[in-house]
Amino acid sequence: FPDVVLSNEIKDDGWWFRPQETEDQWIARTRRVAEQLKSRGGSDDRIVIVTHGGFTKDLLSELLNGGPIEGGSFSTCNTAIGHLVFGHDSFHLTYLNRVAHLPPKWVT
Repeated sequence: FPDVVLSNEIKDDGWWFRPQETEDQWIARTRRVAEQLKSRGGSDDRIVIVTHGGFTKDLLSELLNGGPIEGGSFSTCNTAIGHLVFGHDSFHLTYLNRVAHLPPKWVT
């Protein structure tokens, strides 16, 4: 992917060199990412986020509900793809949990 631009924080040996996050830190990070995405709404930017399912779940909860959804959750398969389009004051969830790139036996 020769056109991908990585953050200067990401070095050859990775990017995470801190202790495990607390739940409050996790939620704060989720909120920051959601705000960053919203702030780029309406631009021509294309952003790819590669993350774990737990963060996907909480990011979607933040975007849709402003925080954790009481009694509910989002679930995604491994390597599933989601597509969101952000406007100036809105976003559109085009698809979530797409796994068409995988053979059925690999879907987990």
